[in-house]
Amino acid sequence: MKDERSSLIYVLADYKQLLLQYKAKFAQTARQTVFWKVTAIGCIIIIFSLGVVMYFWLQDAGKVFADSKNSISQLNLRLEKITLRLDETQDELKAAKDELRFKGEAIGRLEQGISSASKRLVENLLRSRQ
Repeated sequence: MKDERSSLIYVLADYKQLLLQYKAKFAQTARQTVFWKVTAIGCIIIIFSLGVVMYFWLQDAGKVFADSKNSISQLNLRLEKITLRLDETQDELKAAKDELRFKGEAIGRLEQGISSASKRLVENLLRSRQ
């Protein structure tokens, strides 16, 4: 019986060691599980936050693109108006140049006529005095 008792003590000691090892392993597994749960929840919160930020950023970018599109269309309209005014101004400038050229030619002919008329008058005056 003594032999049985001592073997029972050894079995109980082994059992106690085994229980202590399982407790330590369970505690370690529980710590790892908590760590990974916290990490997963943190990642989910970060991903959700990034999703919210991206959603608002995309909405803002859409508004900016719409505003840019409106601004571009307004600038195109202004450019068309300016182009029309420029064409009108070029036509007016061409007409003014043609008119100036015509008037310059007329003035030139008048100067030639006055010059030849004054020469004839001077010649007539000189003849009449002679």
